[in-house]
Amino acid sequence: MACRLIQNSGLVPRQILTNMAQCGIVEINDLIGRSMAGNLHVRNLDDDLIARLKRRAARHGRSTEAEHREILRQALSGDVEPSFDTLAADLRKLTKRRKQTPSEVLLREGREER
Repeated sequence: MACRLIQNSGLVPRQILTNMAQCGIVEINDLIGRSMAGNLHVRNLDDDLIARLKRRAARHGRSTEAEHREILRQALSGDVEPSFDTLAADLRKLTKRRKQTPSEVLLREGREER
């Protein structure tokens, strides 16, 4: 309920973020995604690469920036995001030789410290 009130209140993203305690992180990310566009600055490009990008954009009837977006979209469209299970299995492989403390021990220690 609180998130709907924030979403329809006309608050700017900074004000929404200050009310984060009222909403879940996923909902905040959805709100931000609707109100703010991402920016990407690419530095130290070769002059030849920039010229080729401009020529390609002209051939496709787009601005250089729009062509850059399309190239990135095409390059990443075939990328498959790994599942949580895959990421968890990879993490277990990386940490299997490390000493692990069971969660119930950590919880007990935390309660005792209070």
